[in-house]
Amino acid sequence: MNAKERVLMAIAHREPDRVPLGYGAWREVSEALCTHLGVDPTCDWSHWQVYPEALLQRLHVDLRIVRAAYIGPSPRTFEDGSYLDMWGIRQSKENYPIGNPLANATSAAEILAHPFPDPDALDYEHYATRCEQFEDYAVCGGDWSPFFTMALEMMGTEQFLVAMRTMPEVAHALLQRTADHYYETTRRMFEAARRPDGSSRLDIFFMGDDYGTQRGPFVSHRDFSTFIAPNLKRLYDLAKRHGLKVMHHSCGSVRKLLPELIALGVDVLDPVQVRAAGMGAAELKRDFGDRVTFHGSIDTQQTLPTGSPTDVRAEVLDRLRHLAPGGGFILSGSQDYISDIPLENIVEIYDSAFECGRYAG
Repeated sequence: MNAKERVLMAIAHREPDRVPLGYGAWREVSEALCTHLGVDPTCDWSHWQVYPEALLQRLHVDLRIVRAAYIGPSPRTFEDGSYLDMWGIRQSKENYPIGNPLANATSAAEILAHPFPDPDALDYEHYATRCEQFEDYAVCGGDWSPFFTMALEMMGTEQFLVAMRTMPEVAHALLQRTADHYYETTRRMFEAARRPDGSSRLDIFFMGDDYGTQRGPFVSHRDFSTFIAPNLKRLYDLAKRHGLKVMHHSCGSVRKLLPELIALGVDVLDPVQVRAAGMGAAELKRDFGDRVTFHGSIDTQQTLPTGSPTDVRAEVLDRLRHLAPGGGFILSGSQDYISDIPLENIVEIYDSAFECGRYAG
């Protein structure tokens, strides 16, 4: 069984030969892991969410992520190291927003007048070739599509959440405009990945947009259904028309939103932040495990940064016990790995899962 078959069987809620494995990490962590493991660190870091192939193979990772590279104008930079991104948001040198270009917007017309990114700034020409490198793996693609997050950054979190109640037409316009951009860039990637026979070189539309805090969703269920869900449905439906599964990343506590996400068409929930409220692995599997696949769940908040390899192995075994039966589980971290996590703990995740995550039969 190759990696593609393994992942797709798990998403179909059937048991493959072993539990599939995913991976996500900051660049410095991936480079340090290559040194630690003595594997080739070669990687084209200009492509976001791409990691050294030798590292992924050493860790037995079954998914590959292919995004269209940015080929547009270089961002305007400032003396303090900050820069103006393609959305017109001033970002710090650490990539955190320090300005909100639509903070004072009070009408939908002001939203529409703002210069939004040009979809032509991405490289679709070489997209199919990059997908073809990974024909034996489950290939994830499309644009990241964080339309809600971008609305928060463009207007400011507090201003936007207030606008949802006091200026709903402005909130709707901003969400639709950000979603429009991601719909178009994702559509172009899907079209570029189409084979002559109409099938896709992609397997999974992997998008991310954060709806959860540590204690619960950012917004009420009513506001999620009114403002966010219609735009999500457009993106999910686009993927389904291309024959793709949908994997949605949302940090935090999203249990209350999970029934609606499933109804909208999500197939895989990432990253299963187990220390957030209501996100316990056993309970999620019990209540939703027949309808959605879980990707992630190895705790990056406490176990990985503060525990020992023995603690990590125990957590991997716990997740295998609770999430693996019947398929519907792809094991990975509950967030991308960052530099506070000892390298040996990351390696232990994959060595333990590869050793112990095999299905009988």
